[in-house]
Amino acid sequence: METRIQGRAVSRGIAFGKIVCVFGNRRHFVRRTIDESDLETEMAGVKAALESARASLRSDIQKTLSRQKSSTSEILESHLLILGDPTLESRIVNRIDGDRINAESAILSVFDEISSGFRSSTEDSLREKALDIDDVCERLLDAFGPEQVELTFPANTIVAAKEIKPSTLLEFAESGVSGFIAELGGWTSHTSILARESQIPAITGISKIGTKFFDGQTVIVNGYSGEIILDAEEKTIETYRSLRPSDIRHAPASEKQVHGSKTLDGREIVIRTNATTVESYETAASNGALGIGLFRSESLISKFKRIPTEEEQMLFYVELANAVGNAGIRVRTFDIDADQYIDPSASRQRNPALGLRAIRLGLLNRDLLEPQLRAIIQASYEHDIGIIIPMVSGVAEIDAVRKLISEVTVRLENEQVSFGSPSVGAMIEIPSAVLVVDQIVATVDFLCLGTNDLAQYLLAADRDNEAVSRWFQTLHPAMLRAVRRVVEVCRAAGKPLIVCGEMAGSPFYAPVLIGLGATELSMNPGSVEAVRKVIGGIALEEAAELVQKLETMSTAEEIEDAVSVTAREKWPHLFADGFLDNRNS
Repeated sequence: METRIQGRAVSRGIAFGKIVCVFGNRRHFVRRTIDESDLETEMAGVKAALESARASLRSDIQKTLSRQKSSTSEILESHLLILGDPTLESRIVNRIDGDRINAESAILSVFDEISSGFRSSTEDSLREKALDIDDVCERLLDAFGPEQVELTFPANTIVAAKEIKPSTLLEFAESGVSGFIAELGGWTSHTSILARESQIPAITGISKIGTKFFDGQTVIVNGYSGEIILDAEEKTIETYRSLRPSDIRHAPASEKQVHGSKTLDGREIVIRTNATTVESYETAASNGALGIGLFRSESLISKFKRIPTEEEQMLFYVELANAVGNAGIRVRTFDIDADQYIDPSASRQRNPALGLRAIRLGLLNRDLLEPQLRAIIQASYEHDIGIIIPMVSGVAEIDAVRKLISEVTVRLENEQVSFGSPSVGAMIEIPSAVLVVDQIVATVDFLCLGTNDLAQYLLAADRDNEAVSRWFQTLHPAMLRAVRRVVEVCRAAGKPLIVCGEMAGSPFYAPVLIGLGATELSMNPGSVEAVRKVIGGIALEEAAELVQKLETMSTAEEIEDAVSVTAREKWPHLFADGFLDNRNS
């Protein structure tokens, strides 16, 4: 019967074969069937190993006593008693003789029987005794000698082991092992690095590996998704053999369980959402989003068909904050232009981007900005709410808003109204802000990076004008430099940075942003699942290597092609069908 087990992919590729279980932590060995002519040698090896292990323990006990470590010596004394059991040698020898197996396998088998009895106990002290049994077993196996047993494997072998040493992995590579499965070892372990260099598909993170795999089982190792298929049905084997790399997908049932929003090498990437309603936030949260990184408050104008009152805004912010909880909300003040303020139902001007809008409009029209600040400050009472100031060109706008916040706070205090102290952040989206971001970051609690507007201002290409759409290039070298600068300044200042815009919400750009050092992304609710999948399937190390290569390139086309090629070669399984085939941005 086909069985599927989910682990952590640490070396990509697909491998088919039969399992060979490798045992031992410091000294690896496999289960071997022996001839009658080998019995005497194996039994003599057990006797010699027992004597060596006992002598080693006595020496260690003397050392601990001389250092006045009585607790340690008591533990070692108990280990010596286990090895001194007069029935131990006979049980191991009888196992060798009866099962015709090598001495190491017989030792492991006998000690497994002993420890399993302790593990099944209802008493904690007896269950803990199983750990002592395991330690003694490992000491006895080591006593066979420090030299590594030379391991040879038939073609298409999949090695299953608790842990594999780097040196042993190299032996596996030379002997033609097709893949390996292990309990221990992450993306950055030396063994995993060598597996990738040797192009051996590998999966780790399989708990209690010794109970899940047996010699001779047929297995498929999916080093893209981290899925292991035991005793695969013929149709499954045929499907896998016919797959191109771009067809290989995560098993749908396990996508959300395996990686969360951590990269393969353990870097936490916080995914937030740009939700505008409780319902849309709940959808995003169910897919792994944590809080609202950008609430576009102008959505309330659409909701009310007018500029909402202070109370209407406050009640809405509180409702949203209650749904989000401790994950927090960051509210961008109204990002509208003058025409929309005069007539909220008016259509936008052809190009209001350089006109009177966003915080410029608010500072010149305090009857627009002040009620909103009052609403946010009151809503922040017992809620984690932050204010995002849009379209800042430098410190001046931030100083002006902070002054207004102080004035509003004083008035609320005089009115004896409950209020909080919201964090204050700025949206970095125009070139001047990038150039003086080191000054800006000193005046705020956090920053947001608006990649949509930043691209259009940096490249002088109206993103709403089809005639210049070819010049609106998210991966332009100048964009990479701008993002890198903002990320590094925030990191140096110890201030959070939330990357927003379509760049943050596209699976295609996720490796680039992570490679540039971004650790918080905020996106539309519909993008969360796809971006989260990509983040969980790549390593920070390889994303950084990709960006290092991109930063040597001089055109957006080169960069776009390089990202596409890397995604096809390394991560085709992380993108929806046809996504990489239809890249045209």
